[in-house]
Amino acid sequence: MWQIERAPRIPTADFERFIPTLNASADFFWHDTPVTVARAPGRLDLMGGIADYSGSLVLELPLGVATFAAVQPDDAPLLTIRSLEPGLETPECVLPLDTLFPQGQPLDYASASALLNVDQRTAWAAYVAGVLVVLARERGLLPTGGLRILIDSAVPAGKGVSSSAAIEVATMSAILGVSGQRSAVSGQNSELNPEPRTLTPRDIALLCQTVENLVVGAPCGVMDQMTSALGEQDQLLALLCQQRVLCHGPLEGKQPTFVLFDEWIPARPSIDRGQALRDLAVRFL
Repeated sequence: MWQIERAPRIPTADFERFIPTLNASADFFWHDTPVTVARAPGRLDLMGGIADYSGSLVLELPLGVATFAAVQPDDAPLLTIRSLEPGLETPECVLPLDTLFPQGQPLDYASASALLNVDQRTAWAAYVAGVLVVLARERGLLPTGGLRILIDSAVPAGKGVSSSAAIEVATMSAILGVSGQRSAVSGQNSELNPEPRTLTPRDIALLCQTVENLVVGAPCGVMDQMTSALGEQDQLLALLCQQRVLCHGPLEGKQPTFVLFDEWIPARPSIDRGQALRDLAVRFL
C-alpha cells in the first residue's frame, strides 16, 4: 500500500482522496520504487476568455477540482501511460522510448505530433508523452530510463475549464519531481540528463503551452497553463497575456461564490445560445 513519504507544501482534501485511488491502481506500479505525485487544478475564466490569443488581460480562478499525475521510473525503456478517465476506448498507451527519441534524440515537433495523434483511440496520450518531447527539445532533458505515468483527473473534459492544461502541468511537474527538478528547487539528477536546472512554475506553464501548440496541435493561448501552474486557492489570477505578466489578488472582504453551470447548449445555427443562456440564468439565479 502506498503511503505519503513527503506531503505537499499546501495539502488539499483531494490529495488525501487520491491515495486510495493510487492504491487501487497498485498493479500498474512496481512495489519497490517510489512514486512521485503532482497536482494541477482546472480554472474558471472570469474575464477575458478567448481574448488571451490576442495578448489581452484575463482574470482566472483556479478550481477546487484537479488532475493528478503519478510517475515512477521504469527499468524497461518504455513510456507506459494509463488514464483513469471513464469511457476511454484505450485507457493505456505504451510507447518504446526510441520511437520518441530515435538514436537518443527527440523527434521534431511535427513528427512527434504525427506519431502521437495517428490513432484517435490513444491521441489523449499526446498531452502526456508530449511533455517529454518538449523537455528534451527546449531544455535538453533526455530520459535515460522508462517511466510509468498514471493520470487521474476530476477536471471535466471538453467543458472549457482547462482539463488539458491540468494534465500537462501535472505531468510535467511530476516528471520533474522524479528527475529531482522540482519547481524552483534544484535536486539530484536521476532519470533525466543533463545536470538538473531550476524550472519555475512560469517556465512549466510556457513549456506546457508548447506541448499543446506543437505536439497536441491545439493553438491555445497561455492563460490555461499559467493558471494551472501558478494559481493558488482562493486567489484570483490577473494575467496580461502578451507580456505573460501576472499578479495574484486575494479575494478580500466577503468571499464571493462562483457557480459554474454546464449549460449543455450545442453550437448549432438553429439555436439562439444567447437566449438559452439568459433563460438558464433566470432559472437558476
